Amino acid sequence: MSPRILAIPTAIYLLFAPGIASHASELSAPREHPEFVLVSFESDAGIVLRGNRFTGSNIPEIEILNDLLESLSLVELRDLISVERRRALRGIVRGANAKFSERSIDLSRHFVIELAGGVDGRDVAALLRAETIVERAEISMAYPPPGACIIPTDPNAVDRISQGQWYLFRTEHDRAWADACGDGVVIADCDAGYQTDHWELDDNFIVSFREDFADLDAPLDVDDGIFRYHGTAVTGIMSAESNGLEIAGGAHESKVIPLQYYNYDGTDDISFEEGVANCVAGAILLDPDIIVLEAQYGGSAERIPGVSDLVAGAVAGGIHVVAAAGNYSTLLDYEQSNFTGSVIVGALDVSDDSAYFTNYGPRVDVAAAGESQYTTTTSSGFTPDFGGTSGATPVVVGAVANIVQLDPTATPEEVRTTLRATSHPLDTYREVGGMVNAHGALHGVVGDRATLSLYPEQLSAAQGSSTTFDVALFNGGVSPVDVEIRVDLYLPNGNPHPGNPFMGPQSTVLPAGMAVNAEISADVPAFAPVGEYRAVAIMDAVLGGEIDRDELAATVF
Repeated sequence: MSPRILAIPTAIYLLFAPGIASHASELSAPREHPEFVLVSFESDAGIVLRGNRFTGSNIPEIEILNDLLESLSLVELRDLISVERRRALRGIVRGANAKFSERSIDLSRHFVIELAGGVDGRDVAALLRAETIVERAEISMAYPPPGACIIPTDPNAVDRISQGQWYLFRTEHDRAWADACGDGVVIADCDAGYQTDHWELDDNFIVSFREDFADLDAPLDVDDGIFRYHGTAVTGIMSAESNGLEIAGGAHESKVIPLQYYNYDGTDDISFEEGVANCVAGAILLDPDIIVLEAQYGGSAERIPGVSDLVAGAVAGGIHVVAAAGNYSTLLDYEQSNFTGSVIVGALDVSDDSAYFTNYGPRVDVAAAGESQYTTTTSSGFTPDFGGTSGATPVVVGAVANIVQLDPTATPEEVRTTLRATSHPLDTYREVGGMVNAHGALHGVVGDRATLSLYPEQLSAAQGSSTTFDVALFNGGVSPVDVEIRVDLYLPNGNPHPGNPFMGPQSTVLPAGMAVNAEISADVPAFAPVGEYRAVAIMDAVLGGEIDRDELAATVF
């Protein structure tokens, strides 16, 4: 069922309350590794590796390339994705070529040239790019994971009860929890390291399948590297345990396989690109429900040689892939031209505008908060300042995991399409999609009922002023539904407004798969008493009882 979008203007009068202050995220420059050169041949070249030489039938450029390699001080010439993993992924590749017929997916055309000291890989890459059979050639660039973190001196530095996990409430995760919490869902996270024994996470890690793909001397040690806080923070947002102690993840009953693609500390035995590509390949072979890509390459991780093909293969095989858009204020044009079917996530600031650092473009499917996120960090602690597209991505992963729990047969395309259709439209500086709605998307994919959501959940206004808010309706059912919408207002003393229903009831028919997003204008009378109000919107079936409700907090000053 393909959701449709319809905007319906309406006008009502309500009262409102304040948002949350902004914190900036940091950008980090990639580190060059000219000792590694990545080369990808055109898909129809048929190049294979034999020892330290390339071979191919009737391709005169091959000997030119081999003469060049013989003139260099080579440490090794090797496949980017290991032969063993490529063999295991043959079925996935066949499925991907059938699904994405407009592109040729071939994992065997990507290679790594490791050079001895004193040879500048930039010169080698330039010579390789001059050959017509070479699609791309570049030195290795180790990009930091797409997040930002400031370790607090005191884990109780914020009011975590009301504001610490605001980013999950803003995206309607708390409402989705009434129906799903990721139970039985397995997530493979390709990240930069973890603290797997953190007391808020340890029961939800599947450490028996852990692997470090870059440190070949310690392939089971994923608890190291200078960014080990990163995977710890990401896991907290999507899968922290619901134990009543500190925080809960968006899908707090899901299980996470910790996979490490790079250590960034000098212990890595292969290039950054090899680490990420083999991490994705290894994740696919574990056959999880969801793969998370917490890496960036100027754009998303899909720009890394071989990764786009791997992601397309995973999606064709029914695995949901959720990827961070990246933090370089870059248009994701490569990702748009090389569509894989993954869910790509952009970042918002606390005021729901696009974060200044987020990558953007029509290929970004949905967005979520990317700053001031309270989550787990190393030393069994917590931080109030995680962010980046790294922080936005696990918010969306939580929504996907809850969907998969209720409907394990949902395809990646169904989930991606419904995430987009049910997201809250935003007027952002950069195009990053709408804000994910975990509650609406859950019922949109499962197809059991209509949903109602108010945005934002908190507003404020002065006496005699005016402002706006949005109401979103989505019929995730399989049949049209006649509904009535009304709004009840509750006074600062908790009593219902004597004029309730304050708005409505207003009747409408929601066709199956229909999304309605309406902007509501609101005037606050000059004589309105100051204080805290609640506005509760209720959707009833005309021929039945209540279907859904949502509320916003209201402060008049």
